[in-house]
Amino acid sequence: MGEALLELLLSETPDTALTLLVRPKGSTSGTDRIRSLIGKPIFAATVEAAGGTDAVMSSRIRVPEGDPGDVPPLPDDLDAVVHCAGDVSFDPPVDEGFRTNVLGTRGLLERIAEVGPEVHYVHVSTAYVAGRRRGAIPEAPVEHTVDVDAETEWGMAQRRVVEHASRSADVLAGLRSKAERQHGRAGLLTAASASEADRRDWVTKELVRVGTERARSLGWTDCYTFTKALGERVVEERAPPRRRRSSAPASSSPPSRGRTPAGSRASRWPSR
Repeated sequence: MGEALLELLLSETPDTALTLLVRPKGSTSGTDRIRSLIGKPIFAATVEAAGGTDAVMSSRIRVPEGDPGDVPPLPDDLDAVVHCAGDVSFDPPVDEGFRTNVLGTRGLLERIAEVGPEVHYVHVSTAYVAGRRRGAIPEAPVEHTVDVDAETEWGMAQRRVVEHASRSADVLAGLRSKAERQHGRAGLLTAASASEADRRDWVTKELVRVGTERARSLGWTDCYTFTKALGERVVEERAPPRRRRSSAPASSSPPSRGRTPAGSRASRWPSR
């Protein structure tokens, strides 16, 4: 999604300068990641027209490093912000889903507010935030009474809860027995190492399971659509569509268009 949007903006809005919030990956900086990205064939025409990769990077793109879960201060000359980052797995560990899709959205909006009230915010959500509803679904905010703050606090606390449970005697006994059956001939230390790897895997799977069950208990299919819906509520509360002079301009739409299955919508708030 982000790659396609970047190509579109570079090729069709030649007078636009772009600021890309990118997390470093290992020893690779955010700037180097973007430099590598625009070396792909999809950007070839734009790069050639600009006079090469260095020309594009110096004249069109700046790259502050950051993460959707920990947004740094933004440049003070922004006109618009498109938020298309998110945890796109349908089954993320529950804390990761909340960190990116809810807290990340909240943190970004707080940073935008520091820049000023006239920055246009475009929130890319998903067509499936309506959850497990049937029939016609209006192109409007999702109706629900979920307490966003309470659910976020719960979701972010689950890693500690599950990590603690993973060290219980009952869980460890099962993991150790399995590891010793599979790796006992290689020695008990090898089995112990395998048992610890299995414990970490158990933690991840359990975080996925509890997130999925909580989402379904509240009417969503999975943790992804649940946390994206709560992220939309954050946007509704902090960046409503312009109804008065003091409110920030905002738009929201899913990345898919056209006909969508029951329980989904094609778009929501009008662009401005």
